[in-house]
Order: sequence, then structure tokens, then C-alpha cells
Amino acid sequence: MVASAKVRGNQNEVSNEGFRIVADYIFGNNTSNESIAMTTPVIDEKNEEIAMTTPVIDEINDEGEHVISFVMPSKYTLENLPKPNSEKVIITEVPEKIYAVLKFSWYPYEIRVNKKKEILKEYLNRDGMFFNDDKDPILSRFNPPFTMPLLLRNEVLIEVSK
Repeated sequence: MVASAKVRGNQNEVSNEGFRIVADYIFGNNTSNESIAMTTPVIDEKNEEIAMTTPVIDEINDEGEHVISFVMPSKYTLENLPKPNSEKVIITEVPEKIYAVLKFSWYPYEIRVNKKKEILKEYLNRDGMFFNDDKDPILSRFNPPFTMPLLLRNEVLIEVSK
């Protein structure tokens, strides 16, 4: 299950915008006023603490919008996850899929991400893996923005067929 926001523009511009929209939701702007911690748990005696899993996911939909998503903890369902107060936050269940993944460090600028996508596609073609070349790969980011570039963990994901 993910909480997402759709934003238009290039990857370098929209990541922060989409992140802020969904972060507003996980920081308590929801019908239960529940805070979903992104890093160290925050104790709030008034509200239940919800631990968020990583990564933050950036993918492009069929309309050319970037969809920035936070993965929700597995204990939640559509029925018990706090509802967002903002119409910009969309909660969806994501079916299981199989992905090929290429991990990399440093800032995930669009030019670097595109290069990593091409490298992963080359690996898949070399190994005879089947994937939809028309579908944009997904970018997953695992660290807070203040992490040193060398320590950043990012992944490019391409859905593959069994």
C-alpha cells in the first residue's frame, strides 16, 4: 500500500514538491491526526505512532506525471490506514510484481537516473529477461535529504516477466 501525489515537471523539480505533499499527510494531516515517522520514531502521547517503511518511489504515469509514493507499513489496509485530509494524496494498494533492480549512490539527478536505467536495460537484454521497454523504470530513494551524497542509496527498478 502506498500514499502518493501526482506532480508535473522534470524529475529534479517535482521530487521535492511531491515529497512535501505526501510528507504533509504522514506528518499528521490526516483524519486520525496520526504521525507516520520517516526516521527515528517520534513519541506523541496524543496520537499513535506509525513507523513508515522506505523507500520513497518516483515513477511516471501514462499522463506524463511523476507519481511520488511512500510505502506504508504492512499492518495497514485500506480500511484502517488514516485517510488523507488533502485531495492531492492518493492511497492505493499495489499488486505484487517482480523487478530487476540496479542500486547506486549519489544524488539521483535526472541525467544520472537515465544513465542507470539504460545500464539496467542493457543487463536485462544481455541476460534474456523480458520487460516492457515502453514503460518508464521506477526510481526508489531511501535516505533523508541531508545524507552525504556518497552514502545515498537509490535504486532503479524495471518490472520483469516471469
